[in-house]
Amino acid sequence: MTGSGTPTSPASIEVFYSYAHEDEGLVKGLRKHLSLLKRQGVIREWYDREITAGTEWKGQLDQHLNSSGIILLLVSADFLASDYCYDVEMTRALERHDQGEARVIPVLLRQVDGWQGAPFGKIQSLPTDGKPVTSWNDRDEAFADVARGIRRAVSELAVLQPKSSSWPASQPAVLPPLSPQRTPAMDRPTLVKTLTGLDSSDLTTVIVLISGARSHVSRQGTVREQAGELIGWAESSTGPGLAAIEEALRALRSP
Repeated sequence: MTGSGTPTSPASIEVFYSYAHEDEGLVKGLRKHLSLLKRQGVIREWYDREITAGTEWKGQLDQHLNSSGIILLLVSADFLASDYCYDVEMTRALERHDQGEARVIPVLLRQVDGWQGAPFGKIQSLPTDGKPVTSWNDRDEAFADVARGIRRAVSELAVLQPKSSSWPASQPAVLPPLSPQRTPAMDRPTLVKTLTGLDSSDLTTVIVLISGARSHVSRQGTVREQAGELIGWAESSTGPGLAAIEEALRALRSP
């Protein structure tokens, strides 16, 4: 959902909120901290309070769960206790995450024991260091930390998506600009697919082979997250260009 008067782009990324209604107040707080990304047209959001009277709620929910690029699992004891959140929304979200169709981000709202053992426990969560929002002395600081993490995820997804002429001429600052480095022989979608298809060890080798790359790629991210960071830096005004990644891939495959 986008507020009235907010510009949208066909390339903006839809954010889906999966949460227990007991946590609605916290969800509203998070939405406020994501308002700048919405105003920039970088994201559009949907959550079930947007379902209007007289419409079939499950159909709408399933539609957005299957179309969103980022799915936020807003974790609390009530979320884990909800059969619909846990068995339906979370299960489908993780299926899409594992297939590379969407990015699932667990957001820890309230302290709950054992969440690390849940199916989403293997995925990097927010806020930083797994400290739930309500455990922070300053709740705005906690939400700002979550918003920064979501902004990084949006940037990575935008990098991994094919370039589109429908993207507005005035791009938000979260997206890395293209630079005039050498053009790689491999087309961009193939390069992205090849890079994200590597295992963790091979991707690490590629990063090491590119001068300066290690300081721009997180050591803790998934292959897809690290690939997004690497591509974003390579295409930026200070990066070496996609040709450098292609050369590193070629060296990786050399006997």
